[in-house]
Amino acid sequence: IRALSHPHRRPTVADCDVLVYGPIAIDNIIRIPFLPTPEVDVIPTEDIYQIGAAAANTALWLATWQVRTRLCGHGIGHDYGGEIVWARLQEFPTLDISYLRRYHEHNTPMIRCLVTDDGERSFIVLRNLSTMPVQPLTAEILGGVKYLTLTFHADENPIAGAEVAHGMGVRAIAGDVVNPSHPTLPYLYAVSNSTAYVLERYPGADVRAHAHTLHDAFGGIVVTTNGGNLIHVVDRDGSAFQVQPPQVNVVDATGAGDSFTAGLVYGMLQGWALDRVVCWATAVGALKVQRIGAASNPATVAEVDALAATLHAEPVA
Repeated sequence: IRALSHPHRRPTVADCDVLVYGPIAIDNIIRIPFLPTPEVDVIPTEDIYQIGAAAANTALWLATWQVRTRLCGHGIGHDYGGEIVWARLQEFPTLDISYLRRYHEHNTPMIRCLVTDDGERSFIVLRNLSTMPVQPLTAEILGGVKYLTLTFHADENPIAGAEVAHGMGVRAIAGDVVNPSHPTLPYLYAVSNSTAYVLERYPGADVRAHAHTLHDAFGGIVVTTNGGNLIHVVDRDGSAFQVQPPQVNVVDATGAGDSFTAGLVYGMLQGWALDRVVCWATAVGALKVQRIGAASNPATVAEVDALAATLHAEPVA
């Protein structure tokens, strides 16, 4: 497949601090009061198109906070959706998209997100990400990077490039890695999983005990989120603590996990203690769910600082 360069590709950002590697797509956010049922119509209150998918969402949050960020992974097309994505990415001077490939042979993946009044989402995948070529993760792309976020759905398969990053001293953070025998675990610095995903893979499991089992398998940080409920964290030394997210009015939970990952990376780049990092990331997620869209209106650093100051971590025996 032939990758085509964009004729107005911006200069690269030297020595990016973070590489966000994973899926990029276009989201069609449709807000509705309730899900349609047979013979019952529903009239949308909002219908917008914007950039989406985990890697793009995380990268936009980081770039909003002026973090020098490189984004690549899945490519995008030279279609309508691809133009929306490309234009949005061009808005951020600290975002390096020099390795993001565009294709005439493929359409940009698109997902319709039905968002009901309670903030819950239902997804209709129109063009699957699996059909889009992926840019291989190489030492060149990792050049100058301190942190790497891996946002591909891991399942049981090795995450390509994690071993290369580990050998270069890059701290890799991945989501949805719940198998203690996962082949990528030894190359990770931290994993961030949702309680729902852990229980999907291990029905009836003690989620906190499972987090410690994961930690024992690779000696890294394990963060387990649970919506608006307690977030459980195992530090590298095996100690644990929990953080209670603030109670907020949930408008749209799309991309909440992606924004949380961005918050983790931001805090780690500041050199903060892990409890402060998680409180900050928790504040990011809480602010995100009060906004429509995954990354259409990211919170500012000042907004996150103010909310994070009201949160605290409690040790867990």
